[in-house]
Amino acid sequence: MYPDDFPETLKDLLEALKAAIAALFIILLYEGMSYLETWRLEMLALLSRYHIAAYMLGSGNPNLSQGDWDIIEGYYTTQETYLNAFAAEMLTAGAIVTTLQARALMYAGAITAPYWNGNTPELQLPAYPGDGSSECLSNDRCMWDVKTLDAEAGNYDAYWVLEGVNPDGRNCETCLERARSWNPLQIRNGVY
Repeated sequence: MYPDDFPETLKDLLEALKAAIAALFIILLYEGMSYLETWRLEMLALLSRYHIAAYMLGSGNPNLSQGDWDIIEGYYTTQETYLNAFAAEMLTAGAIVTTLQARALMYAGAITAPYWNGNTPELQLPAYPGDGSSECLSNDRCMWDVKTLDAEAGNYDAYWVLEGVNPDGRNCETCLERARSWNPLQIRNGVY
């Protein structure tokens, strides 16, 4: 579930990646342990493509600088480490069970952070939704709302926007605290 004002293009990208991961996991379930290494490599290829696409989508620019590539690589490398550990756990267990599919689908949410980083290239914000720095990890559907006060001077007000009205308490404590503390996060002369 996404908040009403969640970027539609990011939602579409997330759903496409979830569908691709689900399809790969079904193949893994069917093929069994002999397919695990191929599955891991296919997952890494998917994550690479979607991290790049998310950053480009967030920045609105298909022409990436070396700095942009370095940012994307940082996000991707983190997910590669997690995925390698996940595959090793399955190998050690000697079994692939359908309950692990939900865990596999969590990798889709990891493209949220490169999107928001690409969406705010002029800033180095202290955290990004879905970057794994909160309890909700890659399931974070919060957003940044950045108000430009004076771009030339590097003055912005950035607001951490919770994923919506949450009577069921879906927002984690970290996101709740960020919404309180970064209301706004004042950035002056490029420094927060």
